[in-house]
Amino acid sequence: MLALPAANARSKEILGEIIVFSLLILLVPISSHEPTFFRQKLAATSSASPVLHVGDTWYYLYSGPEENSREQIIRPDACGPSPCVVDQETNPAWNDTVWIRDWNVSREFYVDHMTPYNFSSVYIPPIHLYDFPLAVGKSWWSNSTATGWYKDQQGNHTQTPISFSTKRIVVNQTTVIVPAGTFDTFLVAQYINDGKQLNEYRWFSIQAKTTVKFMSFNPMTGSLFDSYVMTSYSLARVQPVLSISSLSPNPARPGQSVRLDYTAMEAEGNVTASWVDWGDNSIPDLIFNMTSESMCQRSNPSLNSNNCTIPDNSLVLAQAQKDPSAVVNGSIIIFRPYPQEPAYLVMHRIIKIIPPSAPYGPYTFWTQGDANPVRDIWD
Repeated sequence: MLALPAANARSKEILGEIIVFSLLILLVPISSHEPTFFRQKLAATSSASPVLHVGDTWYYLYSGPEENSREQIIRPDACGPSPCVVDQETNPAWNDTVWIRDWNVSREFYVDHMTPYNFSSVYIPPIHLYDFPLAVGKSWWSNSTATGWYKDQQGNHTQTPISFSTKRIVVNQTTVIVPAGTFDTFLVAQYINDGKQLNEYRWFSIQAKTTVKFMSFNPMTGSLFDSYVMTSYSLARVQPVLSISSLSPNPARPGQSVRLDYTAMEAEGNVTASWVDWGDNSIPDLIFNMTSESMCQRSNPSLNSNNCTIPDNSLVLAQAQKDPSAVVNGSIIIFRPYPQEPAYLVMHRIIKIIPPSAPYGPYTFWTQGDANPVRDIWD
């Protein structure tokens, strides 16, 4: 038996990125007509692969015998000469463990709880699950051969090598509501039998680093075979390392210009922001690294514009505005759209302000990237 990419399968490239900042900063409040909260957003197309960390955990509710299922990144490992992570999903029907790197599944161990069957397979080349950055209309093939062994009622058997091909296409980008929350997702369709037969739908969330909604179809009849929705999740916290290489003058006096050189480093991801605490009980300044083109109009051909409010890779120095009533419509703000992801920041423009009232409660800000055709999905 060959298990095509399992419902839980995912992978992550181990990225190393170092960002060096050299800034001239004043030790006095910086005047700005754009009051700033803390946040940042991926563009309409995802700019990078989500990073999986040991401890990342997801819970799903299946329509089939799996019922309540838990998936977790349980440990790091080696996939040949390269590092990878081990992803394990467990439920009443089966356990499935996969070894993944760069969104490629290189190995799988499956144990069935309902029949005396299990298997261990190696995929050469590895099964390619997602081809980042995702964008509507993008497609990719995965052509692999599975070898290994399986066990059934008759005992252990060597698996005859089986070659197979799957095709995946990003159908659209859509908002999905599941018990775990509301997510901006890419709907990815999978086709088998040389790319001719629809096999799966996956609604993949960059924020959650997983498929938040899943549907598989019977290859004989085309009817729905199984499905799940994500009920909750928690992501491990990994702190970046920051080191100061120079500070001049040191010590400095209030009102004096200061040059600060430092390196922010995160071994498995992107550094999007740094905070500068001056040690005088003032609110720390935010140094934000713009990692998307969502505020650069010329990046969207449909706008027919040469303008670019904030280019990709810009560094933005911002200060907090504690009084929401002082925020003006049209201001550019930095904010956190997802409480579960405090390091995930968005810099977009306010397009509407709703004063405190039911059903919103406190001040509500509607935002939109200057290069995006629609407003953001969060309030």
